[in-house]
Amino acid sequence: MIDTVSEKKFNTLKKRLEALHYCQPITIESASLVEKLLNDLIKTTEGFQNLKKMNEELKSAQFKGDQITEPLKRENARLLKENNELHYEVMKIKEEAEFKDSKIQSALKTIDGERNELKFLIQQKESAMKKLEEDVS
Repeated sequence: MIDTVSEKKFNTLKKRLEALHYCQPITIESASLVEKLLNDLIKTTEGFQNLKKMNEELKSAQFKGDQITEPLKRENARLLKENNELHYEVMKIKEEAEFKDSKIQSALKTIDGERNELKFLIQQKESAMKKLEEDVS
């Protein structure tokens, strides 16, 4: 009975190998080793197929993610460009305002100088008038 079980296992192993196009001769003594190798090969192949399937699923998910993020990337680029343009415009306006402020400050200094001169002239005139009044009286 043991021989029959071993023979059945051996014949099943041979059929499995032939199904995979491994038709080389094997002996009943090496059947145990060959069966372990075959099982490892099948597990490895199944693992490879599972990884291949996962890879395809990840590629699909990445493609969907790219489709979702692409409009956002374009919008971000547009907003970045618009922000840079606005920043440039703000800098330009600030420079113009500083230039105008500088001109106004310069004009104020000139006017202040003229006012001081007029005050001095008025004081001179008043002093001269007092002196004349004193001379007349």
